[in-house]
Amino acid sequence: MHVCDVFGDMKTPTNISKYTLHEHNTVLGLLERMEEKGLMKKCKGLEKKNMVSVMFTDKGLQAHELSTKRKSIHKLMSHLAKRERRQLMSILEKLLDEALEETGKSTRVLYKLS
Repeated sequence: MHVCDVFGDMKTPTNISKYTLHEHNTVLGLLERMEEKGLMKKCKGLEKKNMVSVMFTDKGLQAHELSTKRKSIHKLMSHLAKRERRQLMSILEKLLDEALEETGKSTRVLYKLS
């Protein structure tokens, strides 16, 4: 669900699969299960008839809000100085670039971490 925050109004299965480095069909399966659980719904695109956007339901928004309140990661990261967090981000980006190269994927979705 965090992935959907990154894209704002551009929440599509394609964008989500590129961001998570998962195959498109894998993402479609996950979205289907989320829809069955009432966490989100798929909407047809206005510009392109074959484009599908993802929207949270109220139940999905509540689940997302609960998941973002987890303090363990924030607590863990708070032990790093700002310089160390930047260094960690740089290392993670390097690993991501290598993973993209290894998997033959050329598109990296850019996002900003706080």
